[in-house]
This record gives sequence, C-alpha cells and structure tokens, in this order.
Amino acid sequence: MWPDATPSQTEHLHAAIAASPEISDYGFESREEAFERFKHQFADAPELVAAARVDDLPSNFWFDLPCAADFPAVQARLKPLASDVTCPCVPDPQADRSVQPADSPSTSQSPRR
Repeated sequence: MWPDATPSQTEHLHAAIAASPEISDYGFESREEAFERFKHQFADAPELVAAARVDDLPSNFWFDLPCAADFPAVQARLKPLASDVTCPCVPDPQADRSVQPADSPSTSQSPRR
C-alpha cells in the first residue's frame, strides 16, 4: 500500500483482490499489525526496533496464489492500485540480480508475507 493511501484506495485494492479468481486466500495487515510483526522479526536488534515507529511501516494486503504462473496477470491487475506487488516465487525482471543468491531454488510456494 502507499503510505498515504486513502480509505477509498484501500477499498478499491481490497475489491480487486477479492474479485481475482486466481487468488485463493488474502488478508489485510494494518500499520499497527505490521509494526508488531516488525518488532518480533527484529527482536534481536533492539536499537533498530527502538528507532522505528508505527508510521514507518505501511499497511498491506497479502494473498495466496495456488499457481505461481498466475502472478503476472494478478500483478498487472493490481499494480495500478498498489505501491508494490511482489511474489517471492516469481523473480522481478527489474530487480537487481546482484543481491540475489545464485543458488536460490525456484519454488512454487504461495506469496505470503
């Protein structure tokens, strides 16, 4: 989500996700929930957690795709409504390949936070 997304923009994205036949499950994470998850993920870096604020993290939607091959169509449909649409199992052709391990296996796992 865009950090300054309006309730209307959030609802439009929600409706587009809900109407996508390729998506089997989805959910919404508020800024507060994202911040709680951040605190748990970085519990071993208290200085990082102490420097972060709820407003530093955007709210977001997550969704499951049973078939990773459906991701490009879903991404094209949702991209105009969201700041970023990514999938851990489908490489982003515009991503900097130098930061990805060369031996990363390609998987068909569901795109989940």
